[in-house]
Amino acid sequence: MRSGVANLVYKRVSTDQQDTVAWRDRFGRIPPKEAMVHGFVLWLLADLFDSLAEKPGAMDQLMSKTFEAMGTGER
Repeated sequence: MRSGVANLVYKRVSTDQQDTVAWRDRFGRIPPKEAMVHGFVLWLLADLFDSLAEKPGAMDQLMSKTFEAMGTGER
């Protein structure tokens, strides 16, 4: 179940046929406080994924493989 804000964002983005990043970019540069929140949420999701997989670093390995497949891995 989405919160009110998340539901509004989803509805707005899906109505405009615009991806979430493009939608957010319309509001200008992300302030440091907002960027910190995004980073914290990503960290929590990665920790949750690692816990569910019962393997520390599982998300890091998955993302590394994904970036390598996309051709953006470090060489």
